[in-house]
Amino acid sequence: MCRFRSACLCFSVGVLLIWCACQWPTSSRDELPTTVHTGEITLPDPVCYLYVHDRDSVKLRFTLDQDSIEGEMHFKNYQIDGSQGTIRGQFRGDTLFVLYDFFAEGTHSIAEEAFLKRNDTLVRGFGERDEIKGIYRFRDRGDIDFSAGQVFRPILCTDMSGD
Repeated sequence: MCRFRSACLCFSVGVLLIWCACQWPTSSRDELPTTVHTGEITLPDPVCYLYVHDRDSVKLRFTLDQDSIEGEMHFKNYQIDGSQGTIRGQFRGDTLFVLYDFFAEGTHSIAEEAFLKRNDTLVRGFGERDEIKGIYRFRDRGDIDFSAGQVFRPILCTDMSGD
C-alpha cells in the first residue's frame, strides 16, 4: 500500500489514462539526426520519442553516452495534472531502465521506468512497484510486461518544441 497517497494516485491515474498504445505518424528515417551506436542499440543523438493517446501525450528526449542516458520526460494529460522531470538510466541489452525524477501536483517523486527497444520504437513496460527509500522501483524486473505497453515513436527533436 502506498504511503504517499497523492503520488500513488497521480502515478496510477497517469498509467491508466495512457495504457493503450496507438498509431502515430513518424518522420522518415532519412530525417533523423546522426546515429550513435552502442552495442546492439543504434539511436540518434539526441533522441526524441513521442507517445500519443487521444489528448494525452508523453515525450522523451535524451542523449546517449555509450549505454547510459540522461534527459527528460514530460507527461501532458488532458484533464488531469501532468508531470515532467529528468530521466537517467542505462540500457541492459535491449531494455532501457531509467529513474524518472519528477513533480506532479506539487509532489516530488522518483519512479523506475522501463522501455524495450523494438525496431525504431521504445515500448514502455508496466509492472508491480514497491517504494524503497523514497523511490518506486519494479518489484521484479523479470515480470515487467511490455505486451500492452505504450509505443513511443521516434520524432525529430525540433518537433518537441511547443506543447
